[in-house]
Amino acid sequence: MVPAYPTMDVVDPTGAGDSFAGGMLGYLCTQAEIDDAALKRSLIRGTVTASITIEDFSLTRIKDTSRDEIEKRVRAFSEMLRID
Repeated sequence: MVPAYPTMDVVDPTGAGDSFAGGMLGYLCTQAEIDDAALKRSLIRGTVTASITIEDFSLTRIKDTSRDEIEKRVRAFSEMLRID
């Protein structure tokens, strides 16, 4: 289980589920092996992708998002989830 990424600017939740699936499955397609660790990383990428999508209407926000921006958010989210 992965919680939602904390997003302050929720504009339109339409497409969040599709974006989650796309981020998750897109990541899995890049992996040579799909194991538990890859599944966990894919859930984080799906959650991050969905969090970007809901920040604007339709595809407006996600279409202008760079891979670097996604990876930066993935790193921040991973740190938020870390329990020491």
